[in-house]
Amino acid sequence: MRVISVGAGRAHTVIVTDQGSVLTLGNNAYGQCGRAIVENENYSGNRVVNTIPHLDGEKAKEVECGMDHT
Repeated sequence: MRVISVGAGRAHTVIVTDQGSVLTLGNNAYGQCGRAIVENENYSGNRVVNTIPHLDGEKAKEVECGMDHT
């Protein structure tokens, strides 16, 4: 698996692989990592890498992030 695109916000990162997978990690306070928001989560100690499951059969090619959004 190779990384083909990376986006970074204020405290989160999103990665697209050559297989079209989208991986997210970091602060998810506004849902920017595509998973449920956990109140008072210590994201800096969280080693979870989330995979975005719903791409309707499409493969991602690139990603872009802003301060608190993806």
